[in-house]
Amino acid sequence: VYYKQDNRAEAGLAWNPATVSLTVGDAFTAPKLNNPNSVSGITYETSNEDVATVSDEGVIALVDDAVGTATITATFAGNGTYKPATATCKITVNEYIETIDGEWQLVTDASKLQAGMEIIIASVEVDGKYYAMSKASDNGNNRTAVESTISGDKLNPALGTSVLTLVDAGNGTFALQAGNGKYLYAASISANQLREKNKIDVDGQWTITIEDSKATIKAEGSSNRNWIQFNPNNGSPLFSCYASDKPQKDIALYAKVPDHSRTTSAGRYGTICLPGNIVKCLGATLYEVAGREGDKVIFDEVLIPEAGMPYIFLAHNAEVLFYCGDQTADAGNHNSLYGTFEVLQNSQLEGMYMVQNNKIVECDPANSGVAAYRAYFDGDEL
Repeated sequence: VYYKQDNRAEAGLAWNPATVSLTVGDAFTAPKLNNPNSVSGITYETSNEDVATVSDEGVIALVDDAVGTATITATFAGNGTYKPATATCKITVNEYIETIDGEWQLVTDASKLQAGMEIIIASVEVDGKYYAMSKASDNGNNRTAVESTISGDKLNPALGTSVLTLVDAGNGTFALQAGNGKYLYAASISANQLREKNKIDVDGQWTITIEDSKATIKAEGSSNRNWIQFNPNNGSPLFSCYASDKPQKDIALYAKVPDHSRTTSAGRYGTICLPGNIVKCLGATLYEVAGREGDKVIFDEVLIPEAGMPYIFLAHNAEVLFYCGDQTADAGNHNSLYGTFEVLQNSQLEGMYMVQNNKIVECDPANSGVAAYRAYFDGDEL
């Protein structure tokens, strides 16, 4: 047996990028074939000309409004110097799906979950698709699913997606409150059911753990069908509760990204001024300046903050999260407290005061000034 070694060099063909995923209507930048050795005689083909075409020169183009996947292959037959080679590029064009407002981030650490957070329960990838739990029920027993899309670690939830609010249910558990004010619960010991009720009980107290970005949500009640999972259900997908020994498909949690967050420590005071109504503040209590008594500044708690108005906050956690409505207001002032959306240097703050180390102190030229989305006191009005 004789073996003739092929001493020819590698051609080095490669598409850049090798995978592309986009939505109908998105701008498309065509991948380019890297040909470092300038080999000639390359041929090109597409696996699905209804989605993407490729010219004899290797120029890729999308078919208008087409949805689907196409693999583009570049082939080099080889010559006396270089070995034969192929390079492939996978292009996926997703259907445009109208989505709900907000930015929804994959939750990878259950310890980051807090009461008051808004979350969405979604499937992991199933046959190349993703599904979010919808508002609609399946005969009152389960939740239907709506097809959505993923962009990296962000979910683009379709209209009709159910946004759930985490409620502290005690003993490290959460209740899952739907938009109608009712709570999800594991409803049966003999059937796979996920229903709603007006109160929180043991069947609606959920322990949430996360491992490798996959969430486990189990109710604390006596039912062994207490594990929320996704079921493709032969083309009629739904979310329901299943027994641990009869699992369906894994799920993931996505939390609404706050418009603004502040890393601090419990018991610290700070200032905040945002261009939108603060519709939710997690980890802190908001106050406004009510006036002054002698050398003391008096604060009143604020329950309905206004866009653009400056506030004092008292942190209860190491991280404070602010969620806003439409952000259209200019920075305002109230009772000597002035807000700013921009960084202010101390040269701009002569005679002004700031909150520092839980005290109101005069701005010091040696310090860095007032950061963006904060507030300061006018010394002449204080």
